[in-house]
Amino acid sequence: MPVLAAIRLTATLNHAVVHGTDPHLSTDWIMADDVAHHVIDADGIGSTELTIALRTARLPDDGWVLALPRPGALGPLRGPLPLSRAAMDAGAAVISVSGGTALVPHRVGPALQWEVFDAAAPGLLPSAAEADQLLRHAILEAANLLEGLDLTSGTRPDATEMPLPPGFGARSQKAVVRGLNILTACDAALDDHSEILHAHGVHQRITALTPVRAAAIDAICATVSWGSGVTP
Repeated sequence: MPVLAAIRLTATLNHAVVHGTDPHLSTDWIMADDVAHHVIDADGIGSTELTIALRTARLPDDGWVLALPRPGALGPLRGPLPLSRAAMDAGAAVISVSGGTALVPHRVGPALQWEVFDAAAPGLLPSAAEADQLLRHAILEAANLLEGLDLTSGTRPDATEMPLPPGFGARSQKAVVRGLNILTACDAALDDHSEILHAHGVHQRITALTPVRAAAIDAICATVSWGSGVTP
């Protein structure tokens, strides 16, 4: 899944920035179950294995920001247009804090390609702590809105296991897993309105869950971008 790969790459690069580790040593972890990862330039001419690219490329060393853009909410993504279009299509981008470089994942069969784009400096994200507070508030607001719908409980999505490099700490590990699980649950609920018999109820559910989904994405991005100790 490109989004999970983007989380793993951002986490690995930030861990390397803070702790001075070699990011290419974590290539197998970034790839997970994928057959291969390759890095290509924006023109699609050159292709390099991810391990080689992370070992030889002159990557920025001031931190990386995760963007998970969705329609109407680009998050920290600030263009230019070719990057924004590619990131929207992929659902993810990994952007240098200072701008200049971004990597966007694309699924190609059982493999993944990371396309390199020019990038504007990303917009500011909240701190991990602020994003967590906003997510908790969104959940409480949604619960109040949905209380009167008298819905049956659906099938709970499988829990996500998304370990981050050790430098992120247990709190960051839990925050990312929690955000991913909430995001999965929101997507499942927003795709299935079969137990709601009236249009008002459908609208109320969408109104309640859309901010929760957005807050979960922001919490994931903030934790992966800043949780290792990179200063926001």
